[in-house]
Amino acid sequence: MQQTYLRTLLMVVAIAFFVLGFTALIFPATTLLTFTIGLGVIMLVSGIITTMTYILDRNEIKQSGWVLADGILSFILGILILINAFVGIIAVIFFLAMWLIFSGVLRISGSLQLKEWDVNQWGWMMALGILNIVIGAITMFYAMFGGVEFFLFLALSFMVLGLNGISMYVLFRNFEIKRTGRYNEEIEVKEKEE
Repeated sequence: MQQTYLRTLLMVVAIAFFVLGFTALIFPATTLLTFTIGLGVIMLVSGIITTMTYILDRNEIKQSGWVLADGILSFILGILILINAFVGIIAVIFFLAMWLIFSGVLRISGSLQLKEWDVNQWGWMMALGILNIVIGAITMFYAMFGGVEFFLFLALSFMVLGLNGISMYVLFRNFEIKRTGRYNEEIEVKEKEE
């Protein structure tokens, strides 16, 4: 039950990232301060959920310590962003770029592990990881040199993070079905009936 609940929360956070990116794409006049506060809240929640998922799933699914590091880093950066929203807007942009690159490396590492487990969709996670790294590097470049394009890449980066989370949800669900022949919810219902 806890795993299904946490995976559902992971999907909610992924959708929130995607919506945040889409909103930034549609309303470019939105202030960076408001955007920064939204980012801080989402990163804080994402860090908590990722850390909890790692702790609860570590015995069932062999996960890299990088997953835990990603959760802790997301949590810490979320708190820092919320505390220093007025002062650290430029720092937030650089932290975001580094976080995108770090998350991209994590996705690539995870995709290689999925390939080792013979999960067919590992290539999607690999492609999204590479896209994360590229958008993180571009975001850092535009943060240094400014420009209207920065908001475009910032919006795209959030949309890619959302797609990453959605793909992880689907991949873990497919892995669970492949491993057990059925999904967690079906297992829980059967256990309750017995």
